[in-house]
Amino acid sequence: MKKIILFIFSLISISKAYAKNDISMEVMKRSKWFRLKKTKVKLPNLTSNNSFDGKHFIIVKGKDSSAINFTNQELRLKAATTYYHLEKARTYFIEQMGSTYVKDLPQIVIRIEHINKFNELGHFANDNLDPQYNNALSVPAGNGYEPAGVKPWDHEIWFRPAKKIHISEIDNHSSPYDLKKLFKNFRRGVHMSSLQKFLAQYFIVRAFDGLDTRGTIEQLIRTTGTSIMLELGLSQAGLLEKLLMRRWYKLDSALIPEIIYHEFAHIALSDHLELNHSTAVIEGMADFFAGKIANSKQLATKVKKYNSYNGKKVKTTIAYRQEFELTSMANTDFLFGLLWQVNDLLGDESIIFKLRTKITTDSNIRQDLLRGLFEIINDNPEIKQNKKLQLYRELYERGI
Repeated sequence: MKKIILFIFSLISISKAYAKNDISMEVMKRSKWFRLKKTKVKLPNLTSNNSFDGKHFIIVKGKDSSAINFTNQELRLKAATTYYHLEKARTYFIEQMGSTYVKDLPQIVIRIEHINKFNELGHFANDNLDPQYNNALSVPAGNGYEPAGVKPWDHEIWFRPAKKIHISEIDNHSSPYDLKKLFKNFRRGVHMSSLQKFLAQYFIVRAFDGLDTRGTIEQLIRTTGTSIMLELGLSQAGLLEKLLMRRWYKLDSALIPEIIYHEFAHIALSDHLELNHSTAVIEGMADFFAGKIANSKQLATKVKKYNSYNGKKVKTTIAYRQEFELTSMANTDFLFGLLWQVNDLLGDESIIFKLRTKITTDSNIRQDLLRGLFEIINDNPEIKQNKKLQLYRELYERGI
């Protein structure tokens, strides 16, 4: 009898804990040294006492409609990790950015281990049509297709399963990672940039009689040296590729906090930046806010166990190149670094958040984004003229 009473008391205690949403589980979380490790945390706003069904997010497997159960040992860590970090990202946009759009969003379906491609009419593409691995995707809401029995859906986030893939399989075998192609493209960009800078410096110097032109000569020597090194690298591309480049890649996106933040940032910014395709602007904006939520200048780094791709880092020395506007280069970290640099100077993340109202998904960096940025700055009386001039100088130094 005593054992029965104790058992009933334990059940009541557990029920009260669930009622208070006081559920703790292990998730993958960054330490203060940016190491990713298992950490026990509380999962807020759960509405179920046995599954990952919450007020704001429901975590499901693939095309399922029911939440993953807490007893699912295979998926529990991924489900808990995505849930915890999505709640953190949501809180950031509501409390730090004051987003009523995010606050009013309905429950978002989060699909993990989901291999189907997205279809604008059918929601899910056929199971056998190019199964997806090693990435994540934010999906726009859709109206469905009643004749085929496809119901409407709201915003969703899909995390693909990890799979070890050879480099030759990446990007539909088009191999943008071919080292010889990389050298050729980089050589073309560097040569043209170096030539333009040299000519500009040369004519400026020659416009003033009596000025020392040794700096110009040194610049020419550096340009020539760079060209020689690039030509040498190009001639040895095959050997370098074998020696230096990784051949196998995988990414477990549901276990990396910054990727989770990045995908939710797409949702949070989608009141103005539509989720219809990937561009440099929307990827750079999502990277910036992922970094701010993570409080880190690095994204998806130091996690070799779950990510063998290169992560992203804030870099403030990379010069602008026209190629950065291309869809094929939408995931470079140029804009991530540029927005971080702008924010460091102005000290106000809300300016970057407001920037979404001045641009669209198809905006470019050099004209549209900068025009929108300066519209916001010029309308803000708290930003002094010296800050504006400093920003102009820093943008000039970045080649834009």
